[in-house]
Parts: sequence; structure tokens; C-alpha cells
Amino acid sequence: MKDEKKAEVHLPAASGNSINTRQTNDSFFSVAKICETAISSVLKETRQKNMQISLSIDPSVPHLLKGDATQLRNVLRTALVNEMTGTPSGPIALSAVTGRFSPPVVEIRFSISGAGTPFSFRLPFEDASEEQRSPGQRNHQENTASPSAETPILFLM
Repeated sequence: MKDEKKAEVHLPAASGNSINTRQTNDSFFSVAKICETAISSVLKETRQKNMQISLSIDPSVPHLLKGDATQLRNVLRTALVNEMTGTPSGPIALSAVTGRFSPPVVEIRFSISGAGTPFSFRLPFEDASEEQRSPGQRNHQENTASPSAETPILFLM
């Protein structure tokens, strides 16, 4: 059985996070969309190694979050590249599930596994779901939300 690497990644995504005081680029985003973008950014490498990447997002993950989507995408891309380095060929799985929830902050656990050493990390975000948002924010979601990612998606490379 492989040992799983665990990491504490500190993104200043949730309000009230005083750990990191640098400027953030908080925005509303879909976890599915960010994961898909991170996977798309490594398509060339996956084709060269004849790999498949699957994406599974648990239905408990809110469809809309608020936080630093750019930094999350970069962390996911780096983690995927690292896993691809340790995986000569075959499948890699990226998953997201809900961890602790203390409204309005929700912790999302991301896991990446393949033939290399599995890697997981947890990040706090603001839940921007229907009951947590103002009417103006709800209109924003209707214009920007991605399709539901409740079922696994397989990216064939």
C-alpha cells in the first residue's frame, strides 16, 4: 500500500483568514471548472505518456465557491505534474470532497493518485451556494456556473 503525502496548503480563500496577508484575487468559481482547467493544462504531457486522467467531484461539494481560483488552479496543475512524473503510464485520478463545514466556510479535500505517491491537500473556501448568497450574486452564478460534476468524468488522452 502506498503512503499518501498530505499537505497543508494555505490559500487565503476564506474570509477571516489572517494567516496570509498578501493580496488575493477572490472570485466566484466552480470546483469542477477549475479542476477541468488544471487537467486541460497538462493535456500535451498526458498524450505523450499515453495517460488517462479521471475527475470525480463529490455531490457534497458546493457548486459555487468564493476564493482565489487562479491560485487553486496553479496548485492543482503542479500536483498533477508531480503525480505524472511518478507515473510512467496509466490512469491518474483527481477527486474533490467536502471536509469540515462551518458556515460560510467549507473545507474541500483534493486528492491526486496514480502509480506514483498519492497526494492530498485541504483548502478552506467560502460557500457561495444559493442560501449563502445575495440576489445579485445568484444572478452572477446563473451566468457563469458550469454543468454539474456529480458523476466522474474521464479525460482520455
